[in-house]
Amino acid sequence: MIHPIVRLYASAENATAAVGKLEARGFGTRQYDLITPPESSAEGAAAEETVTAAIADAYVVRAEARRYAGLVVQGHWLLAVRAPIGMGLIAEDLLDECDPVPSGFEPEPDRPMAWDEAAPMSSILHVGTILRDPTPFSNWMAGIPVLSRSGKRACERLNVQELVSSDWSLSAKVGMKLLSDGPAPLSGKLKWPLLSKGAAPLSGKLKWPLLSRGPAPLSSKIGMPLLTRNPAPLSSLLRAPTKVEQQRD
Repeated sequence: MIHPIVRLYASAENATAAVGKLEARGFGTRQYDLITPPESSAEGAAAEETVTAAIADAYVVRAEARRYAGLVVQGHWLLAVRAPIGMGLIAEDLLDECDPVPSGFEPEPDRPMAWDEAAPMSSILHVGTILRDPTPFSNWMAGIPVLSRSGKRACERLNVQELVSSDWSLSAKVGMKLLSDGPAPLSGKLKWPLLSKGAAPLSGKLKWPLLSRGPAPLSSKIGMPLLTRNPAPLSSLLRAPTKVEQQRD
């Protein structure tokens, strides 16, 4: 979902019933927020600002959160759901089964974007070429928040340390010092001289001549003449019959 699904309920019973339906369908506690009315002792302006902040923390646009906050302060219960891909309509049906009350300013549903030949990829993904949204990818991917309140970062989820101690490093894992006093540590590790007096060190290492005196060294190496009068030299070399010989047979 591009935006969280928001529903208002007139009673705690209806709101908790909606939460129960979500959890029975597999929604976790990190995928919804239940905002309750403030206590009667809370002051009007301060209470509304506190509720606005709580709704905004549920990833509702702050301008909409402020409008919802006025209804929550009056005694309504608000439920905001961040449904994963493919579960948005299911979440809406579950929430609507518990008799939500209309807010009077429900956001308009997203309209499909017309096909644009100049931007086929944007048309396929239904993403505009120019967006005012500062986080379009996060919103397009089922309303993934830019900042997570779960406390787990990507490194924690992948079981990778963000900061490592001084006694662990990739160089230590492969048996190499992190800092070396030698001017050429890799060459020293492989026992290769950094500078060679030979004109062709690689060829000398592999015992290959750099230049050959023969006019056709490759042909001579595999036993094929450079020029041949045979119309099928490769077939003759492989002892394979030519097309003419096949027709004669």
